[in-house]
Amino acid sequence: MTTPGRRVFVFAVALFLAPSVGAAPAAGQSANQPPPLLSDLVDVSPDFRDFRNSYYLADDLGAFDPASGKGSLTWQRHQLYPRTAFDNTEAVLRPFEGVVFPDKEYATNPALPFEIQLVSPRTVRLRLRTGPRVGPEGDSLMLVREPGRDSSWARARLDGGYPTPAPEAR
Repeated sequence: MTTPGRRVFVFAVALFLAPSVGAAPAAGQSANQPPPLLSDLVDVSPDFRDFRNSYYLADDLGAFDPASGKGSLTWQRHQLYPRTAFDNTEAVLRPFEGVVFPDKEYATNPALPFEIQLVSPRTVRLRLRTGPRVGPEGDSLMLVREPGRDSSWARARLDGGYPTPAPEAR
């Protein structure tokens, strides 16, 4: 035979355990989806709509030497802002000075090196640095060996630029 005190205890335990029985799914996962597997694809598109992120856009070609193909690219920091007009809200990028502590520790709009390598008559390799170099320069982990260089490309100087047409375009 159960006592009223025991009934209250059982009822309280049932209320305590009830939320864990129908536990909510993990963050970023809908309730009707199975949990992700180790080999599942990762969808990075939500990161490009997140207002908390900073976006660096190539803004200015600071320096460029056409003979070596090396130069400097200035990246401008942007952030998403909502723009509303009537019943339409869209996200737009605006330049952002950023909040960095301590002040001036990191460049807001860094100028970083890049290189254009003319590999073959139909192949151009772009090497962009997106952050400061931490360790020594080494072999690329993405390539079996360093690609060759092609000298069949013609270089010329024009007002405001350097056209480099491919051999087939001449």
